[in-house]
Amino acid sequence: MAEEAHVESLERLEVLESQFTEFTQRISEQIQALNRSFQQAVARAQEMVHQQRMRVAQLEQALAEAEDEETRAHLRRELEKAMELLSQLRRWYNGVEQAYGEYRRQEARMQALIAQEAPKA
Repeated sequence: MAEEAHVESLERLEVLESQFTEFTQRISEQIQALNRSFQQAVARAQEMVHQQRMRVAQLEQALAEAEDEETRAHLRRELEKAMELLSQLRRWYNGVEQAYGEYRRQEARMQALIAQEAPKA
């Protein structure tokens, strides 16, 4: 079954082509902007995990060097809190990475669709 298109004027067809080109360009720009946002979120999550690891290491060092029991008890409590936060940050980071991976798969599909179908249109 053949499909037919009725074109009333070449000018309308040119306008439609221009609008379609602008539409696909905007989609590509939005995809790139979203990709940058995901990359920034992943980088921020990595940085937060790194900073918290450093905090845990500092507390461990301070605990090892502490001499009085009151200071040691305080540092143990702080270390427990820091380790719990580190655990939460790692889970958050893993979630962000998984979401970014899923996004990248969908992005590849969308880019392929644009590359394949736009010229046909």
